[in-house]
Amino acid sequence: MPVIAADAHSFSIDGHRLWLASGVVPYHRVPRQAWDQRLAMARLAGLNCVETPVVWALHEPRPGKFAFDGELDLPAYLRAAAARKLSVIVRVGPYVGEAFDMGGLPPWLLPAAAHKLRSSAPEFLAAASRFLSTLCDKIRDLQATQTRKAAGPIVAVVSEFQWYCGDPKQAQDYLGELSRYLREYGITVPIIGSHNLFASVEGEIDAWSGAHHLQANMRQLRDMRPDRPPMVISLPLSEPASVGRPAPTPLSPDALMRTLGECLAAGAQFNVAPFAAGPNPGFMGGRLADAPDAFAAATPYPAAPLDDAGAPTPHFHALRRVATFATSFPAVFAGFTPGDFPAALALETPAAGPLSAKKARPSATSVSIVERRGGQGSVIFIFAPLPPAEAQRRGTILLRDGSTLPFDLGRQPLGWILMNTHLVDRAVLDYCNLSIVGLTGRTLVCYGPAGAPGVLSINGAALEIIVPETPGYHVQEHEGVTLVVLNEDTVDTAYIDPQGVWIGVSGVSPDHDPLPHPDFKKFARVTHTGKLSVGPAPAALKPRPRVAAVEWAAASTDDLTSGASERFASIEAPDTMQALGSPLGYGWYRMHHKHAPARTVKAGFFDLADRAHVFIDGKAVAVAGQGPGAQGDVVPLSLPAGEHSVVFLVDNMGRTSEGNAMGEPKGLYGPVCVVAPLKVAAPKLEVAPPIEPLSYRSPIFGLDEGDVTDGRRLTWKLQHRRKSGVTFVIDRSPCTGLVLLNNEPIAVLSRGTRHRISLTADQIGKQTATLQLALVGDAESLAPSFRESVEFWESEQALAAKGSWAFARWEPPAASKFRPLASAKAASAFKGKPVWYRCRFRSDPGAGALYFDASGLSKGQLYLNGRNLCRYFVTTRAGKPVPPQTLHVLPDAWLATAELNELLIFDEHGCPPDKTRFVIS
Repeated sequence: MPVIAADAHSFSIDGHRLWLASGVVPYHRVPRQAWDQRLAMARLAGLNCVETPVVWALHEPRPGKFAFDGELDLPAYLRAAAARKLSVIVRVGPYVGEAFDMGGLPPWLLPAAAHKLRSSAPEFLAAASRFLSTLCDKIRDLQATQTRKAAGPIVAVVSEFQWYCGDPKQAQDYLGELSRYLREYGITVPIIGSHNLFASVEGEIDAWSGAHHLQANMRQLRDMRPDRPPMVISLPLSEPASVGRPAPTPLSPDALMRTLGECLAAGAQFNVAPFAAGPNPGFMGGRLADAPDAFAAATPYPAAPLDDAGAPTPHFHALRRVATFATSFPAVFAGFTPGDFPAALALETPAAGPLSAKKARPSATSVSIVERRGGQGSVIFIFAPLPPAEAQRRGTILLRDGSTLPFDLGRQPLGWILMNTHLVDRAVLDYCNLSIVGLTGRTLVCYGPAGAPGVLSINGAALEIIVPETPGYHVQEHEGVTLVVLNEDTVDTAYIDPQGVWIGVSGVSPDHDPLPHPDFKKFARVTHTGKLSVGPAPAALKPRPRVAAVEWAAASTDDLTSGASERFASIEAPDTMQALGSPLGYGWYRMHHKHAPARTVKAGFFDLADRAHVFIDGKAVAVAGQGPGAQGDVVPLSLPAGEHSVVFLVDNMGRTSEGNAMGEPKGLYGPVCVVAPLKVAAPKLEVAPPIEPLSYRSPIFGLDEGDVTDGRRLTWKLQHRRKSGVTFVIDRSPCTGLVLLNNEPIAVLSRGTRHRISLTADQIGKQTATLQLALVGDAESLAPSFRESVEFWESEQALAAKGSWAFARWEPPAASKFRPLASAKAASAFKGKPVWYRCRFRSDPGAGALYFDASGLSKGQLYLNGRNLCRYFVTTRAGKPVPPQTLHVLPDAWLATAELNELLIFDEHGCPPDKTRFVIS
């Protein structure tokens, strides 16, 4: 049986060194028919490994009912990766993050494990054990350690993900137990922990997540774990995108290239997250932890080397230059002397968006040089400051023997000089001042700025070259090696494969055919044996024909909004959508109410998550809850006299995907009450004993063992003599902490979360009650934020105290419910109410990807040929634009070419689709 080991250098299989340059290619965000294309592009980008999360909620939608077929056929995905000669890291979870609903945990865990997720609680571990056992049965024989004619592709698994809690006992009881499960269920490859040293488990490899200060962080990781290979298991290009916010600023391609250089210079392997973008399928998007309305966008990670349709972006080329170099010379990087870190000029962090916790210092104007040496070769990394304006980009390097080498970075943020490295046969590269892209056979590919002097020596024989101008390349044999010299522009048209290098192409198809480049009329091919041939550019693909809708139809929801539908089934009281059989997406609640005089009330929706369209006798009157266009927890309602139906279309926009607020209930799970603001005296800071929050509940992410609250608590005195309850609302907590009632903890404060804490009259008591916030941080500086965001509301009575409740599941209507529309504009008659639209269209294949532009619609859901594609949210009810996304890819794999396609649209406000369009990109 092959053995995978890990030491201070790298991973190895039976002594053969692995150097992993990886990217996340999530099979659940890519149609199955497109898996091979994404994997082929990963290989073309120079990667030799992919990582994929396994989303528990998708594979076990109901307890004990598993799905590993069709789009979820993980073994088939792994075999496809193996066919492309890619290693695989499997993120087995059970929590995987990824801006998924509950981070990929299934909602059926609730409510029993609501405050026990990602912990050693028996009810959570029992469910996780069952899932991991089934998962391991599926992947066990696809490990690289299995005895087979062809070894499997799995070289490591990631257990849990970003468990950032410094509670050593909980870490051992939970993370250690997960590790034990994996070993017992047959996992023999290395287990990676990705917890940024908050927690560590014996036998696991500690890895890092992040994209900033990697040169320093990897040196520190190496220093703290000297017997393990440093690895950046998650290198994000940006923060996840969320509804209502502009798209996050990603690392620029230059910043990505330099960041990858920092990893290599620190002897660290990397995993770009993601390599391939894609939407969260259906209703699977979650809420980010930094704000109460930060619901993940349809495509939560839009900045990626491959876009939603699988086409390369500028980040692809930046990644490819570095990754191809790394995977062409794995022995060099795996052979770096682990403890040999010479002092270097500290690298400035690029100003590349909010990924960095601190603002970047002013950019330097000089380069920084880091040299790494080892038994298989040496590399001098040259880092240019970002942005490049006014920065020094050329100079001379003094080598150890006193000789010098010129360098010229041109427009590049990173350069590297490879030295003392075996190439092929007896050829040893002494040095090369041009950046080497890769080696295939005896063909060595390098590049630099046009017109720059290149200096190279093989076997002691020096060669001087001038980098050719665009559109040029230079091919020359030297000491048995064929040298291909490219400039900064041409290098992005050169693609290396095991058989040679293509030059002057835009890419290579999964079938290994060159693709035409608009700037080159001819392409060149230099084989791995050094043979040069030139041919005419391949014929360009025909552009995809313009797409137009063949017909539009609509189905109203009037029977549901009026409450008259026979689909409503009686329920005793409002309850969570999970309890009512609709754990994801929408649900219809109906309240029958009878009242004598007409009146306008303040209705409190404190038991609502996340938002509800309110209809009184079929008329849309409000949108309660969170998110763009919603009116908040307290909404004025004008109730007519007599008996009437109040219907709520409730939308679960996604459970928290990270942090400490996971497991919250969704739906309308309590009464809608008439409320009034309760006047409470301003809070004061009172001295009290500090509390260690982890002694109350663990895990609490972001806290370490020994972290305590401030010795001053923000304190309110409550005197409420009535029998009604009181709701204590914190709009957005700026920190972590505890809520205490009469000196007893009753809740955990989560940073960025909206807290609504209901207190009954019995809890408050007849005497004065003391409500306190014990804060982790400086209470005095945090107090103003709480004073401004805290409200108290008194619940006077439930609206349906003498009425009745019913529930109907939300689902697409039958085909017979649709009525033809003369045109998309004719749908304006439905505006103001939820409506279903059906658009039928033809799509012939051709160059370019097909997108649906949802402009003009409001918020809703898209289905393509019966498949639930994703959410969309482009405008509020009032027509205010909602960033960041209007375009949604229609995957080629899901399109029919010989028959009509069907796009089904559910629009919450019935906005007409006359401004929507099909876009070819």
